[in-house]
Amino acid sequence: ASGLRAFSPLDPVFSEVVPVLTTKDGTDYPRARVTKVHRDGITIAHDGGTEFIHRTKLTDTQQDKYDTRWSTEVLLPEQLIHRVESAMQERDQNLKVFTTTSKWAYEERLAGAKFDFEREERERGHEFTQASIIRQHCDQFTLRLFELAYAAQEFGQRNAMERIEKELGDPVPEPYKTQLKEWDEKIKARNARYEETYALVRGKRCELLRDGQPVRDGIPKRGMLGSARFEIPAPEHIRIVTYERNVSSQWVFKLDPKSGEATLIAEASKDEQGATIGFRIEK
Repeated sequence: ASGLRAFSPLDPVFSEVVPVLTTKDGTDYPRARVTKVHRDGITIAHDGGTEFIHRTKLTDTQQDKYDTRWSTEVLLPEQLIHRVESAMQERDQNLKVFTTTSKWAYEERLAGAKFDFEREERERGHEFTQASIIRQHCDQFTLRLFELAYAAQEFGQRNAMERIEKELGDPVPEPYKTQLKEWDEKIKARNARYEETYALVRGKRCELLRDGQPVRDGIPKRGMLGSARFEIPAPEHIRIVTYERNVSSQWVFKLDPKSGEATLIAEASKDEQGATIGFRIEK
């Protein structure tokens, strides 16, 4: 939305009347209203007529306001279809590189997992990452197409506009379109498996106990329990991480989904103080 604001006639910036618009060189334009934002400046209507003001003549504040701080790209009418094809190639290359790199990193992390809940956590993270990568680069491609469509409209290039509209109708290429659908289905199914654990702690006061005394408590919010990090790495599992005097401690608990009772998984936990640690959910 931020990148496309320059092309939206509904943006409030186009309805604002500036009593006196003063450019960097001191030129005044009384009762000025921006009618168009270009890649290299703005067109205004004012009491004396209309004027195009190049971005180099705008003050820093005006450049920020009208979002003209981008590097100028010269777009020629005869090159627009080629630019669309270049954007497609860039999208496809980015999808290939980043999904492959993410898969390698996931396989490395998965190989280092020592517990089932860690493998579950890494699998879930991989699904989210792959779906996010596909969406991110296809969204960037869509943004580029809107940018080119704006130029095609200015140039009256109907052929380029038709090509852009065709690509906008299906911006996610195969096999990523099918993969994205598969990832979304996996994410939905996996989230359903977590719901019972979320329900155990949602809106309930929880306590991290040391030798029977609460050391962190509260209702978990935004991944935090007080000043401690509160995580659900897998269904029926809770992980709490604290930082004290540059020392990190973590505790992993297995929850009974019926009673809500928590059992510490000592071999997956790290506690420098050697105390008896527990976790309690208020009923």
